[in-house]
Amino acid sequence: AILPDPPAAQARALAERIRAAIQEAQLDVEEAVVRITASVGVAGGDVPADLAAHWTALIREADDAMYRAKAGGRNQVVG
Repeated sequence: AILPDPPAAQARALAERIRAAIQEAQLDVEEAVVRITASVGVAGGDVPADLAAHWTALIREADDAMYRAKAGGRNQVVG
């Protein structure tokens, strides 16, 4: 998700609400109930003049944070 300039704490709070909603959902597959979780990485910062480089850096930062969430036990928000 790309959010229009929220403070970092607000972005993390939104990511946490999304993660919690995913955790609470269940999928009924044939005769089984499947539950899923999400590891979420959050990144942000001021938008510089070189917007293309900024997006690339933000995506990399969010991706790195997601992998830290997975490595830290999964089903969490890191950023």
